[in-house]
Amino acid sequence: MRDDDTALLRLVGEDGLARVDAAIRERGLLAGVIAVREAFRPRGGLSLYDARDMVLERFGELGIDPCPPTPPLDVEEMASRAEGHPSRPREVAAVWDGDDFGWYLVLEAHCEDGSTLGLGRIRRGGDLRLFNGRVPPWPEAVEGREAGTALAARLGVPFRFDHPDTPGFSD
Repeated sequence: MRDDDTALLRLVGEDGLARVDAAIRERGLLAGVIAVREAFRPRGGLSLYDARDMVLERFGELGIDPCPPTPPLDVEEMASRAEGHPSRPREVAAVWDGDDFGWYLVLEAHCEDGSTLGLGRIRRGGDLRLFNGRVPPWPEAVEGREAGTALAARLGVPFRFDHPDTPGFSD
């Protein structure tokens, strides 16, 4: 056993833990969950929720934030992607989406052929911010409005943001 002995190490061994750690570092939460479930397969398996809990604990042991902020959006790069799409954008939209960690904002182009092109994602923290008083306002909304407005102007299309003040889908 190593000095950084963990419950996961005891359960899956050195090789299993090395595979889990590599998956977490290279590809994040979902890859870590897959690696844990694979390591437990010879023992009869492990539920998705138990695997997720183990991986989240391992993130903490490794000192890795499972929900890191996304890098700033590059309007020129997003415009280039939209202009290279087979169908012309008819609007740029900002829409809220979420996962196990909380809400984030997605910028997308809605195209004339009915397709949707994801252009960027903005996350400035998980929903634990709600409990410690750091939101609202939502910094993702401010950044999304600025980038979306600039991108729409660059593409010559309207910008739509149906829920700029709060994540969710209620009107």
